[in-house]
Amino acid sequence: MAATEYKHLTPEQREQFLQHGWVKIPKAVKEEHLRAFTENVWVRLGYDPEDKSSWTKEKVALFTHFLDSGEQGLTVIVLFNDIVPRAGGTYIAPGGIKNVVQWLYEHPEGANEMPQDPDGSRSICSIQTCSQFIELTGEAGDVILLHPFMPHSASKNHLRIPRFITNPPVTLKEPFNLNRANPEEYSLVELKILRELGAERLPDWKIAAPRRRFVPWTRTGKDATIIEEVERMKAHALKTGGSVDSMHINGPVPYQVVVAS
Repeated sequence: MAATEYKHLTPEQREQFLQHGWVKIPKAVKEEHLRAFTENVWVRLGYDPEDKSSWTKEKVALFTHFLDSGEQGLTVIVLFNDIVPRAGGTYIAPGGIKNVVQWLYEHPEGANEMPQDPDGSRSICSIQTCSQFIELTGEAGDVILLHPFMPHSASKNHLRIPRFITNPPVTLKEPFNLNRANPEEYSLVELKILRELGAERLPDWKIAAPRRRFVPWTRTGKDATIIEEVERMKAHALKTGGSVDSMHINGPVPYQVVVAS
């Protein structure tokens, strides 16, 4: 099956995604944007960059899943500083994509959390069957795109070097279409799903439960953190004669996602 040509992905990057379920785009974010997003990070956190004892939190930082769920159309990792080995980079298990795809294909009723088969013999990820685990490292400005079904996890930051990343959500306007009349219209994410199933299309597959979308359960905690950070920024601005540049200056903005066609 052929894939659509992409303006910002080379044929090699496209094939990397289809083969392994992830691709790194070097220096996708301009340096001036990196500076703008990180210049006041220590003020926002309330930490002293020179005093690691002040770093009190290790991490500062769901819908019903179906095989065609577009609520998480892509997993995006934006690196705001260099991430070296053993410095808390995200770990991925490329072989696990097939496990997730197969499980969701066999369970059209979908999954809310991390379900298992009734006998407990197999989970949606079956991570114990994966043989390859990759630590994602890179330079400031790199953007890493993961297939939404890629099993991934944070790792221990053995070097205690601050790691600044974001995972901006990408939600599709419609579910994935795994039964397109024109195969050239498949997205890379759709092609990867079909490739893992050894199929060119799925004309008979349909979901067997209602679709549900809701605000992530982590939103409340994140809103509380936003309020704390804005107050620190206001206090710092009052002390230094500066200003506060934040979309949350009047309170946390409603939860929103990046919607893609």
